[in-house]
Amino acid sequence: MATLSLGNQTIFTQSGSDAPVLYETLDISTNVYNSLSSGSVLKFSRYENSSRQTSLPTTTNPYFLWDNTFVRSRTDSAIHVVGRLIGHNRYSYPFYGTFCEISTLSNTTLKRDFVGSNYVPDAEAEAQVVIWFIDSYFNSSILASEETIKIRAGWYSANGGTNAPFEVWNPNSSDDDRGSQQGSFLNVYEMKE
Repeated sequence: MATLSLGNQTIFTQSGSDAPVLYETLDISTNVYNSLSSGSVLKFSRYENSSRQTSLPTTTNPYFLWDNTFVRSRTDSAIHVVGRLIGHNRYSYPFYGTFCEISTLSNTTLKRDFVGSNYVPDAEAEAQVVIWFIDSYFNSSILASEETIKIRAGWYSANGGTNAPFEVWNPNSSDDDRGSQQGSFLNVYEMKE
């Protein structure tokens, strides 16, 4: 017979000679999920890109530099995206048109977040590093019942101008012979609301 106690309190007693079992089946949606506090991470994915890209467009339409697919474990969860993209040769500054977007697989925009997306170039000269930061939160009501979503980073000029944050994405020794290949990342956290 197995007994589970907490202090002087008996929590569970199992009869018979089999190995102790607390749950015959563990239903994560009822036994674990409901006990999690708001903000708990349910799933994590990291996306990395270290391929140098040049000839980036300065388009008047939204341009999607990076497009990643994420499968949510629950349709009542929120998504928090944190990332850093690196570029070279600032093209437009200041230009407040970078964004992080959540869309459906058929490219229907659910939310385009400009607030959590900003970049900073080195002010010393044009041919310097540009660092683009993303910190965007998308609640479950925005995501609706979409299980599989796209997480996209891009830019768009509200006045129809031709702008871009940088001319080279993920620079390397071709941009400065003292350097090595640089890379960008997006961390995606699926969270309980």
